[in-house]
Amino acid sequence: AAHPDRGPNYSFDDGSSMPRPQSVNHFFDSSMNKVLLAVGPERGWHEPSEIQYFIEYGFHLVTLGPRTLRTDVALTSLLALVHDRLLFMQ
Repeated sequence: AAHPDRGPNYSFDDGSSMPRPQSVNHFFDSSMNKVLLAVGPERGWHEPSEIQYFIEYGFHLVTLGPRTLRTDVALTSLLALVHDRLLFMQ
């Protein structure tokens, strides 16, 4: 699940904290041949329950950095990075 990296001390409006997203490259290994991406709304996921839902279902939080990207730009960027990593591992 993609989310902007808002720093180590980021918390939601209700005060709950969020695990810090990692770089996309952090989660790849040679056994992977499929990737499922979840790209949130512009400005990222806002409800703690949204992030918790993804984590419970095995998603990892990834980031493209601290900048907030438009959804179409984030999706295109993630697809390019994932495609490159999957090709690199073949």
